[in-house]
Amino acid sequence: MERGLHLSSSFTELKNDRLQLVDTYIDSIHDLSSTLGMESSMIITKVHPTLNELCGISKNISDSILAKLNSTVESLKAEKQTQLEKVNITINVVVTSGSYYANLGNGI
Repeated sequence: MERGLHLSSSFTELKNDRLQLVDTYIDSIHDLSSTLGMESSMIITKVHPTLNELCGISKNISDSILAKLNSTVESLKAEKQTQLEKVNITINVVVTSGSYYANLGNGI
């Protein structure tokens, strides 16, 4: 009997850990998609429909779902980095162009 309780407790802990990991991934997706101007609920639904809070269905916490969530978060992070690099390039071009035109005005 004691072993059965231990297994049940371990299963519950594992399930709770996985649910916490899912919540962490979903929070990251919300944050990143907000930063990128994307709709987080659509992104989450693409990973798996049961993950969308609006569905009211218990969360699927299989290994494949965790892998898809991780992949989605990494993809959003890469997109954010790409967008930041584009902004930095644009800023550098504007600043460089501004300096060039300012120097032209000074006869340089």
